[in-house]
Amino acid sequence: MTMILFPFLMSLAAFAQIPLPTCVKEPADIQKIITFTKKNSDNSSKYDAYRIALASDSDQALAARLIYAETIAANCPTQSANVLPLIAGVINNRVQIRKGDVKSVVFERNQFASSLNHYSSSKYLDFLCPTDALLWTQSMNVVGKKNRDLSIAAVNYFLYKHHAGWDKEPWKLPESKLSLNSNARDCIRVFENKSWK
Repeated sequence: MTMILFPFLMSLAAFAQIPLPTCVKEPADIQKIITFTKKNSDNSSKYDAYRIALASDSDQALAARLIYAETIAANCPTQSANVLPLIAGVINNRVQIRKGDVKSVVFERNQFASSLNHYSSSKYLDFLCPTDALLWTQSMNVVGKKNRDLSIAAVNYFLYKHHAGWDKEPWKLPESKLSLNSNARDCIRVFENKSWK
């Protein structure tokens, strides 16, 4: 009986929810972040208020926050299961190219505007305070894992299908073959950039 139950229990453990991270949601704290970000919008310290607010986060939690918020920013809840691994793959590729420097990827100025900049459709509040336990668990589980369907050069994506550039090639980069053939392409386009550093 124990031998039969063990594989079943192991598969349940794989789906166990990971506790949600510390939540930054006090209006005064959020306002400090917004004010600092706007004041420093033209320099490399633009997102330092996020760094300070989330200083107790592990690298894994920071990367998961970004994956979580960017998945929500795709605005395709029915495709989240397909979009999340692509976003994670791109972020993980960037971290690998940067030799494991998660913070330099997450907080690189203007690279993940849909999660860190402040405008009406931005998901910075979701970045600061994840509330969907299942999506958070999925985000944490893919941090650092290679997406076998993406080449290491897949380091850019485009989420805004409502943008005029959706049907063009942003940045004049080659589109990943996976996103050309995926249902997720209704929500995200993945691009390769062999010169990204």
